[in-house]
Amino acid sequence: MRIRNENPEVARGETQIVETLTSGHVCAVKKTCDCGETLIVYNIGAAAEPSLAGTDYASYAPYGYLMVGETPVSLEHETLSLPACGIAVLR
Repeated sequence: MRIRNENPEVARGETQIVETLTSGHVCAVKKTCDCGETLIVYNIGAAAEPSLAGTDYASYAPYGYLMVGETPVSLEHETLSLPACGIAVLR
């Protein structure tokens, strides 16, 4: 709820699939409105490590995440580590 309240684009922004980051069990969407832009990456399978290198999102940083286990989301060297069933919010 905090992430949604602090980022109006999550609730009200236009949604666009980011095909360069979407494959297999990973889906990435960009939420955009006049107040900002946020990238949300969903992992509905086992642990995944999509690379942001060479994309428009390489400079984004984790803002928040949701997880079902103990393993947190991390971003190192433009590679996002997403645990199983994890969601990362980047800005």
